Amino acid sequence: MKRSSLVLLMFFLSIGVFSQINKGDILISGYGNYNESLSESGTYKNNLSVEGKYLEVGTSLGYFLSKKIVVGFGVDYMSTKEDRVNSTALNVFHQSDEIIINSHALLPTVYLGYYYQLVNKLYISGNLKVSYGKLKSDYETIFSGYTDLITEGTVVLGDGDYDYYTSYYGYVEDASNVDYLRIQLLPELTYFISSRFSLNLGLGGVEYAETDWNSNSSEWNVSFNPSYWKLGFKIRI
Repeated sequence: MKRSSLVLLMFFLSIGVFSQINKGDILISGYGNYNESLSESGTYKNNLSVEGKYLEVGTSLGYFLSKKIVVGFGVDYMSTKEDRVNSTALNVFHQSDEIIINSHALLPTVYLGYYYQLVNKLYISGNLKVSYGKLKSDYETIFSGYTDLITEGTVVLGDGDYDYYTSYYGYVEDASNVDYLRIQLLPELTYFISSRFSLNLGLGGVEYAETDWNSNSSEWNVSFNPSYWKLGFKIRI
């Protein structure tokens, strides 16, 4: 009996006993998300499809100024690949354009967070996160068109001598390297498995992104879709 009690005591000591977050605690975090999507819009004669693959991973270190307020810094890496195809049919003419975009960015970040304890071991938090870096993109564009009215390699319209090529094809490569600023408001759930280790779930949020200072290109995105939730862990030291 004594031996069994000693074994149980050593077991509970090994996994640690949960205690609340305190001022001066440090959290090391890791998180990530991978998502694939396919969307189509338009009609039979005017159709746009977008197939995308999106990866984002990151790590951060936070310091608790109090039991509820944390400040920190880290780095995020994002990579996207989109294949956009647009097809148009107008009378006898058919046109197709395809652009393949590969983008990636390494983004140093700073953040300010507020933690609230829902129940024992479970916290909900809101984090204001600012990221800035360079967004590098490669573009491959393929465009083509053809007509159904073919007469010895040309199209003849009306009674005049108006000859048009029956088809065309083109291929263009390009690249860009622009400043990228991202501001996010992110809600999260954190559950402590032990006194030092916890699992974390990012629930989406609100995002503002500025992708080009010269052209003033920016966008807002509000999404709480589970496809974009981030799964991660936190270690308290």
